[in-house]
Amino acid sequence: MKEYLWEFRNLPVVIEEDSLPSWYDPYPSVQLSEFASWKEVAEWAARLYPRPPQLAPELVEKINTWQHSLLQPEARLASVLQFIQDEIRYLGIEFGPNSHQPSDPSMVFARRFGDCKDKAYLFCTILQQLNIDASVALVHTEYRATIADWLPSPYAFDHVVVQVRLNGKTYWLDPTKSHQGGPVGDRYFPDYGRCLLIRPETTELTVIPQQKSGWPITTVQEMFMVHGRKEPAEMTVHTRAEGLDADRLRAAFADVGRNELEKRYLNFYARDYPKIKTTKPLEVLDYSEQNVFETFEHYQIQEFWTLSDDRRKYECEFYPRIVLDLLDEPTTTLRSMPLAIGYPRHEILQTEVILPELWPVTGNTNHVSTTAAQLTTKRTIQTNVFWLKYEYQSLTNCILVTNVPAYLKNINQMKDLLGYSLTWANEELPASAGTTHLNWTIVSLAGIYMILLTAGYAILYRIRRLPFPIGYGEEPPVLDQRHVGLGGWLVLPAFGLFARPIRVLFFMGSNWTVYSSESWHSLTDPSGGAYHGLWAPLLIFELLVNLTLMSFPVFLIILFFQRRRTFPPLFVMYLLFAVITITLDHFELQMIPAVVGQNSSSVSRELAQSYIACAIWIPYMLVSKRVKATFVR
Repeated sequence: MKEYLWEFRNLPVVIEEDSLPSWYDPYPSVQLSEFASWKEVAEWAARLYPRPPQLAPELVEKINTWQHSLLQPEARLASVLQFIQDEIRYLGIEFGPNSHQPSDPSMVFARRFGDCKDKAYLFCTILQQLNIDASVALVHTEYRATIADWLPSPYAFDHVVVQVRLNGKTYWLDPTKSHQGGPVGDRYFPDYGRCLLIRPETTELTVIPQQKSGWPITTVQEMFMVHGRKEPAEMTVHTRAEGLDADRLRAAFADVGRNELEKRYLNFYARDYPKIKTTKPLEVLDYSEQNVFETFEHYQIQEFWTLSDDRRKYECEFYPRIVLDLLDEPTTTLRSMPLAIGYPRHEILQTEVILPELWPVTGNTNHVSTTAAQLTTKRTIQTNVFWLKYEYQSLTNCILVTNVPAYLKNINQMKDLLGYSLTWANEELPASAGTTHLNWTIVSLAGIYMILLTAGYAILYRIRRLPFPIGYGEEPPVLDQRHVGLGGWLVLPAFGLFARPIRVLFFMGSNWTVYSSESWHSLTDPSGGAYHGLWAPLLIFELLVNLTLMSFPVFLIILFFQRRRTFPPLFVMYLLFAVITITLDHFELQMIPAVVGQNSSSVSRELAQSYIACAIWIPYMLVSKRVKATFVR
């Protein structure tokens, strides 16, 4: 007898983190085996799966039926697989010899139940009787490909699947799966990575190529018919599941039942819409030959528009919880162990919203991608209809420790892209409650800017002369006393300077609510109903320009009546500033789809007036004898 002793002292505690890959074991372990090679293990297993010397008459009769009714081997394979998966119930009595030794195929066929060993053994036996090459394969559903690092042992496996070779093709099939649909070659098979193939020539573990067939993809199409503030909205949901997702849905409806699933679906949406109710029974379509499973849900949502706490506006939100549920974050974020994520997953959510009127919704597209997952979001609009599209796809099943921080950062970026809300002013709000809240940030910005402008005007006031071309020397000549004084054509610029502050002040007063806290949030916050990325810089730009156009003429009027020689060049600067800023403002507005075409005539008129003013008064200030003779102080 040999005794092996491992002794360790003062070991650090192993704290197991959450969301670990199934193949990762944080605890130290020791493996012992009586087998020197995988070949010995395969030889041991082969004795458990011999060709039965004889089969029960009932099983022979069933095999003969397949042989005579189905001429193509592929059709026989598909029919036998469907029978084993759906007609032989999965039930394991795994103790004693049955922990590893399968039951006799005739017994399994007669009693109509068995575990993975039993079903795989029966499946291979039937296929071999039909002259189809089929072999049992041992796999581990959790440790998967990492068993290649283990010692050869029967304990390296916990599941039995089947390899089928037919007409030059190799199929990896799992007879224990139920409710699978589609052609045999398109059925989903997990990425087990390695297996022990029970064949005479087996000497090592066999690599199982990752199967690309039958991968899951689910497309959910939501349609909201939105009405008035106090009217209910209608919602329909069309779900189309393909591949593995179709298998899962088909199995859920078979095992759980339609009524229970209908209740679950309703409660799923009730998290966002508490007053939701079904208007039609859940519809189900199963295209098993193509492995497509579809459901149709019909709802009515009372109180779809919810009144805000201050009763100033109604709000509604479209939030993709289907996508959010895929963006799981682990409890332990500062990790020393790898992180597992759901894989493979491919979910597409398309939300169509039909609104009762035109709405200032803006379109955009965003994409966030990592080595582990990617999300694309897109928002488009056409008249009173807009669409939200989210497409999520996982790219691997785990994330190494070094990549976890970047992955979690990208997950947060993905979550920031989810959801869209609309707001509708409460027109029934009493007049006493109709006051808007001041945006003190904007008020502070305006105050600071006015202080800076005043300081700038004070500096300019102290300047006696500015560089100015054409005829301005130390002492401008006076050609005629009739040209001296604030008269003639100079009266018109003076009227314009008096009128401009009044016009700007009136404009700012009639539009000041756009800078209120409510409007500012709606226009500049991504969750606002009229959000666009250009609104914030545009509104700040317009505020500063209007403050300048309101105060600059006042300063020029003072210089005008004092007949300061700095008036002409500063007046030219004022005209150029006005025409440049108005032009820039016009082009920035054209980049915001919600306001394209609005007030286009008034904007065009203001642009035309500014250009005409420059064309007339800039040359006048440069060449006028009255200007040269009057502004000499």
